[in-house]
Amino acid sequence: MVELKWNIRRALDGALCVMAMMLAGVVAAQQEKRPDLDRKFVDFYNKAEFVEAWKIWKQGADPDATLMPGGLTPLEHAGIHGMTKHIAFLSSVDAKSVDSALILAISRHAGNAASRRDTADQLVKIGANPQAVDKYGRSVMYWTAKVRDDVIMQRLVTRGGVPDIYSKLMLCPAAELPAAVKQFLGDMDELCQCAPGTRPRMSSQAGRYSRWCEGADGRRLGLEVEGRLDPTPAPGHWGDWHPREIIAARIHESTTPTTTTTSELYRCQNMSCMRSGN
Repeated sequence: MVELKWNIRRALDGALCVMAMMLAGVVAAQQEKRPDLDRKFVDFYNKAEFVEAWKIWKQGADPDATLMPGGLTPLEHAGIHGMTKHIAFLSSVDAKSVDSALILAISRHAGNAASRRDTADQLVKIGANPQAVDKYGRSVMYWTAKVRDDVIMQRLVTRGGVPDIYSKLMLCPAAELPAAVKQFLGDMDELCQCAPGTRPRMSSQAGRYSRWCEGADGRRLGLEVEGRLDPTPAPGHWGDWHPREIIAARIHESTTPTTTTTSELYRCQNMSCMRSGN
């Protein structure tokens, strides 16, 4: 009896081992198959053959595979080029890259202003977050402020977008902006100007700059900003400087006649705003 039980157990162990090997083989086969499905999905998608692309998606293709030019997802690519029909299809197959697609639709849109507005509107309606940020810490609201499209600004605000410190600092001063942009950015003039009794000071070195407000006793008071410069500084923005990227922003508040308290308002994520690029 003992020997019989041992033989049964050994047979079961052997069967389980075989099953495990078979399952491992199935998983491996699926892993090998997945890239092919993704490529087929993109091929049909590029041809606007959405029924066939949907069938491939149902088989397991990833609608967010980064197979488009530049390593983009189909949704990111569609956002840049204002491909509204493609965006609608990708929404139906549960594409997830809506936030990055919204940022690219605003910052790198290849069409005209009307197309950019319609694309941004569509992406928000299918779930893009008006408060999303890119890998460098730059928000949707920052990019909206930078392209100075007051129509998109107003639409994003009605859908939950809120101006952030980055979007405000990138556009100092407000005097040159359209009225709708000024309203959107609220108290930007107050934020960017040096208080009475202080004067603006600036310095630059190797493409980076620092701008601060200096009191009569030499202390830094009010807003201080560090950033990178455009290749050719443009007049009218903080004197002769125009920030290309904000690296850090802090506020100096007087606590006694001789001391100050410093609070950080913003710091670029992982200092990545010092890198080259948009």
